[in-house]
Amino acid sequence: MQRVIRRVAYAIIALFLIAFFIPFVGFTLFDGLRRNPRALIEFAQEPGCWIILAGPVLFWLSLVAFYLRLPKEVRARRVGTLGRRYDFGAIATLFREYRRLYGFDWLLWVMAASGALTLLIVAMLVIADSRRRGGAA
Repeated sequence: MQRVIRRVAYAIIALFLIAFFIPFVGFTLFDGLRRNPRALIEFAQEPGCWIILAGPVLFWLSLVAFYLRLPKEVRARRVGTLGRRYDFGAIATLFREYRRLYGFDWLLWVMAASGALTLLIVAMLVIADSRRRGGAA
């Protein structure tokens, strides 16, 4: 029964992505680029664009690649122990297991660098917000 429910849930998610999300985002981007063909170049020239892409977006993509690269047995054993609370021992064991299998490869370097950049972005946003609130008071 659980397998049937899981397949139905995956089918609903796939239908959502295929029928709504991908066409909506694709058509919106196509319409925007049709109106202003240089918009993509102008966006890439913005310094904030590269900070966001190199920070949080790259960090989450590398986390997904990290998770999918681990063998299914390791994922089920380690991630299955997390539950609803964060068990930092299980998370550390998951990273140790990955490092044992692949070493400190390019994926862990990308994850570490983008994670550090993400923390830097969050710190800069918190500092900017505290200055703004302090100046307004």
